[in-house]
Amino acid sequence: MRRSVMVRMLVGIALVLFWAAQPALAASTLDTVKARGKILLGVKTDYPPFAYLDSSQRYQGFDVELWQEFAKQLGVTIEYVAITSQSRIPTLLSGAIDAVSGGTTHTIARDKSIDYSVTYFVTGQRLLVRKGRGIKGPTDLAAPRITADVQGANSGANFMKAQPQGKLTTFQEYPQAVLALMQGRADAVTSDDVLLAQFAADHPELEVVGPFMTREHYGMLMREDDSKWRDWINFSIQTAFKNGTYMRLYHKYFGPADPPFELEIWQD
Repeated sequence: MRRSVMVRMLVGIALVLFWAAQPALAASTLDTVKARGKILLGVKTDYPPFAYLDSSQRYQGFDVELWQEFAKQLGVTIEYVAITSQSRIPTLLSGAIDAVSGGTTHTIARDKSIDYSVTYFVTGQRLLVRKGRGIKGPTDLAAPRITADVQGANSGANFMKAQPQGKLTTFQEYPQAVLALMQGRADAVTSDDVLLAQFAADHPELEVVGPFMTREHYGMLMREDDSKWRDWINFSIQTAFKNGTYMRLYHKYFGPADPPFELEIWQD
């Protein structure tokens, strides 16, 4: 046998053995969801009007209804899994849920371990305070005044950039932080404007004050390296906008005015 033929045969055998030894590519989450017949969706129960539990302990909110529309289009159901700001990414990475929805800002630090969808909502960080306390913005919150946020959120670090002399205390969920504010154990709660506005509407003794400290771009979270699942979520967001579902839900939960931002809508 000629040497060149022998070399080609050996190379061919080596390639066959190499590819045979490689693990099979993992199925996309989209395929898993279709086979399972339901989406395991991580949602925060403390983030109205995006996601919360009503008096009957049923999940409600803008994100909840948006994902219900996504699931209907795919022909599957949704199983909601309660998460917190602190637990959302570890729960996603563990495989216990398929995606995270509801008030998660796209940051470079988070994007190192997970993937994001396109931006589907834009807001900014402000302050929730008790009325008549003379607090109009971060400049009024130098220590010993106390500002509250929640574990796993980026709002505390953002606040300290705006007020380096501030003092922070953290809670696991937003209702706990708001309760501390109402009881006088904190002087302010810092988070995103739309969330704080909901708490102010529920408690007339509270108000949202101050300039926007940040601009927050919300995205849906999924595990990395699953473009098929990410594409499906991106297409679902944009389809909901094109067919009017997004605007119907936006007006239901955020009022009659159109959103002061534009979504990234791709051409067909």
